[in-house]
Amino acid sequence: VPQEASGHRTSLVANVVRVDPVISFSWSDGLIMPFFQSGDVQQAVRSRSSGQSIRWEGYMVSPRTDLFTLSALATGINVTIFCDDKVVFDSFANISVPVSMIVDTAYALKVFASIWPCASEETASAVKIALQWSTTIIRKYTIPAYFLYPLAAEVAYSPFPVTVT
Repeated sequence: VPQEASGHRTSLVANVVRVDPVISFSWSDGLIMPFFQSGDVQQAVRSRSSGQSIRWEGYMVSPRTDLFTLSALATGINVTIFCDDKVVFDSFANISVPVSMIVDTAYALKVFASIWPCASEETASAVKIALQWSTTIIRKYTIPAYFLYPLAAEVAYSPFPVTVT
């Protein structure tokens, strides 16, 4: 879902904003910002050594009434997930709180992720993230784009009856 931004602490500050249909990414070189993939190795190492962060914000519609567990399949990155402004998952603090959801209801979703810093180009490793959900009867899998919306206005114009919380 929607917003990707850099939070590194170098003298160069860059922001990228775009709409993503699903939160499932893999960066083989560990660099999340397209700007840093321009071949400037020293700038890339400085960026990765000071850390980068990503933020997605949008809405998620529940496919059924159930107790959902939101999580992130992540490598090289710490992830915090908020549902209606409540922390429901944090990989660093080992928090996982199930959320009671009602079918066809939209919930505010925020995902914050911070890439683990590395010391040099040689120690940089792949970074992966996939936003997932599960219930007692639905196995854990990546949340499909069909259930994610970047704006409340788009949820309101869904061809299906949806309630925004």
